[in-house]
Order: sequence, then structure tokens, then C-alpha cells
Amino acid sequence: MTKKNKTELVETINPKQMQFLAYYCNPHSETFSNIRASALKAGFTEKYADNIGYKKPHWFIRYIEGFGGDLKRLQQSEKVFDDVLALEHVEDAIGAFGVIKDPETGKPYKRVNTNIIREKVKVSSFIGETIGRNKYSKKLEIVGSFSSADLKEYD
Repeated sequence: MTKKNKTELVETINPKQMQFLAYYCNPHSETFSNIRASALKAGFTEKYADNIGYKKPHWFIRYIEGFGGDLKRLQQSEKVFDDVLALEHVEDAIGAFGVIKDPETGKPYKRVNTNIIREKVKVSSFIGETIGRNKYSKKLEIVGSFSSADLKEYD
């Protein structure tokens, strides 16, 4: 989409539609990716809010096709994150001749798949550092001013 087309799109939607898109597409919005809640928050009627996702008005389709590729990729990524986090990390122990079973009970021995746990930790860390960065940020903000003379040496 060219710069001219983006400008034309902005000019063809009204302020209420623009507000809806801001709520719907902003990951920091409490109504992010929720069509009905975003429409209600922007001031649309309940009837319109209930039907906007079904009827897909021209301005909505144009925006999603023009700017929404990233939104679609984000939603797909969130599904992958959910799938990884849902993976079972305890599995049957496998030996050279198949599943290893307890000779008395006949039940398979279990083992923890550390590779799956490692991937879950990576995904959880990524989500915490990106989506939850305001809550889990590693940054430390120092308020005020101080000099090196204010620092004390500790043994």
C-alpha cells in the first residue's frame, strides 16, 4: 500500500471509526483484538457492535487488508505461543525396544522432556519481556539525581 493510499484511507473513515481501529489494533488497549468491545468503547450502538465482525463494512476491510497484516501475524504468533505452552512435558520413557514398562504393574515409566520445558521457558520469557513488559520489565528507573560522592563502598 502506497503512502497516498494510506492517506486516502485515513481521509475516508470518520473519527468514530478511527477510534474503533485505535482500540482494536493497539496491543495496549483493554479491548485489543475484540471487535465488539472496541466498537462499544468507540461509541457505536450495541447492534452495530454485534454485527461489525459479521458484516465487515468497507472501511473495516480496507483497514485490515491495508494495515492489518501485522495484526494477523500477531494473532497467529499468539496461537503458537499458546500451543507451545500447552505442550505436555511428561512422556513415556522410551528405550531401545520401545516403551519401558514397570514389570510389576505393566504401566510405562515416565520421563520429563527437558527440551519442551526449555521451549516453554523461552516463550514465557518472551511474552513477559514483550507483552508484559510494563509489569515484568527488567529496567530500573532512577528518579532524582545523585553523584558519585553519594555512593558508599561496602565490604
